[in-house]
Amino acid sequence: MNPVNAAELGIRPEHIDVVDLGTGDFDAVADVVEHLGSDTNLFVRIEGIGPMMVRVHGNIPKQPGDSVGLKLQRENIHLFATDGQRLRAEGALAA
Repeated sequence: MNPVNAAELGIRPEHIDVVDLGTGDFDAVADVVEHLGSDTNLFVRIEGIGPMMVRVHGNIPKQPGDSVGLKLQRENIHLFATDGQRLRAEGALAA
């Protein structure tokens, strides 16, 4: 199925990588940063898309207001049709 036919894209917070600004799929601004010891949760805002949560293993030196680059792990993206049914997208989201 072609990703153009998808109504929604789903991905788990731990399947989004924090990368250098301008090198990923999106740039975002951190609204909330939770340093939890084993993980860091970033609640970010992507212009034109909205809020998103990102979970990073370990402690990363980010604070609210910091800009971050985000890269989606292609193999962990799920596409959904308007009726909520998952679309098969093998190979459709190649980097």
